[in-house]
Amino acid sequence: MLAWRHRAEWGGDIFFAHSSKHSRGVLILFRPSLSKEVLNVTADKNGRFLIVNTIVDEDEFSLVNIYAPNGQNQQINFYQKITDSIRKCQTDNILIGGDFNCPLSASDKCGGKDIQFEKNVIHSVEALCNNYDLVDS
Repeated sequence: MLAWRHRAEWGGDIFFAHSSKHSRGVLILFRPSLSKEVLNVTADKNGRFLIVNTIVDEDEFSLVNIYAPNGQNQQINFYQKITDSIRKCQTDNILIGGDFNCPLSASDKCGGKDIQFEKNVIHSVEALCNNYDLVDS
């Protein structure tokens, strides 16, 4: 389910995508005083990602919030799907945030399996970043 321009207690626009009340879901909040024009909203029916294309101060942005699955095969498919979805509504300015459920380097994790076990997923995330000239900051 997708809702937009929902204001409730926040006062600003809220865009969200969710699957059920107990699992998955992403949202993007806009500060009430932000002057913007929302061009397009793309939401995953499973509540795994949300893309809001907007213009702020004459600059166009693709704002993306993701919640990646846990399983490696699901993650690889997810990153391909998000890459394709961004391509459909891409702007020059892309901001992606959320839960990638995958450390990209050993310094990003503590304990558990070595990241070498997730190399295929890491390659999928790196491909996403390379496709859109994204940097991790």
